[in-house]
Amino acid sequence: MAIDVHKGRLHAAGRICSMLATIDKANGQIIKKKPRHIPPGSLARVKVELAGESIPVEAGNRVVLRNNGQTVAAGIIE
Repeated sequence: MAIDVHKGRLHAAGRICSMLATIDKANGQIIKKKPRHIPPGSLARVKVELAGESIPVEAGNRVVLRNNGQTVAAGIIE
C-alpha cells in the first residue's frame, strides 16, 4: 500500500512492506502473526519502507501514515 509518512512537519513517500503482527491492547501479547487484514481500532506492528527521501526518526517518535489525504494509521517507532 502506498502511503505518506508524516513526522511533525516532515513527510516522505513510502509503502507498507509487510504487516508483521496484531497485538492485544490489554497485555501486549501477539494475537496473530502475519495478518492479512487489520480492523479499525486495532493495534498492529507493520514494516514501512521509505522511497527516496528519508526522515530522521528515533525509537519513541510518533508518526502518522496517510493515503490520499486520509489518515490510515498512527503510531510510535520501535
